[in-house]
Amino acid sequence: MVGPEAAAAAERFALAVVYRNRRAGVGLDLRRVADVIGVNRVTLSRWERGLDAIPVARRKQLDRLYREYEQAAKRFDRWNGRAA
Repeated sequence: MVGPEAAAAAERFALAVVYRNRRAGVGLDLRRVADVIGVNRVTLSRWERGLDAIPVARRKQLDRLYREYEQAAKRFDRWNGRAA
């Protein structure tokens, strides 16, 4: 049986991996993302390592930012003749 602290840590880590991979997938620098969403680099780094929980409002900002970059990359690939 897993205690509540362990479950919360596991969820934090899982979210951290998702957001770190999304940022890396669109090729954005940690410092740039931190600037865009209005946090310092250390805070974003702690979120991406699962050390601190990512606040819901910040998750929404990150989702919006990464979705825009992912869609732009798909449009570029279509324009460039690559399958998206």
